[in-house]
Amino acid sequence: MQRYETDYHEVHCISDWDAVDLSEQWNVAFVDHAPDNRRWKEVRRLLHADYVVIHDTEGRNDKKYHFSKIRPLFKYEFEYGAAYPHTSIFSNKHDVRNFQV
Repeated sequence: MQRYETDYHEVHCISDWDAVDLSEQWNVAFVDHAPDNRRWKEVRRLLHADYVVIHDTEGRNDKKYHFSKIRPLFKYEFEYGAAYPHTSIFSNKHDVRNFQV
């Protein structure tokens, strides 16, 4: 994965998500990692990001991904459902409800 690194993009292999410091400011945080059943925990730690983009957000997967636990924590949400799996953009800073794809 190091081939994707640039001066402005880092790639890290994470073995312990609880040990990762997510407190710095994020413009865009993409969440689509393993183990997938704890993605909601990382999203909860990214409430301060400008935008959080999350994969697999369709409601029928809630038993696996538990995104219903984080949806109320955000002021704005846009869910792209024209393709499967769904992808959502969450923000507490920017109104994404009318996002155009």
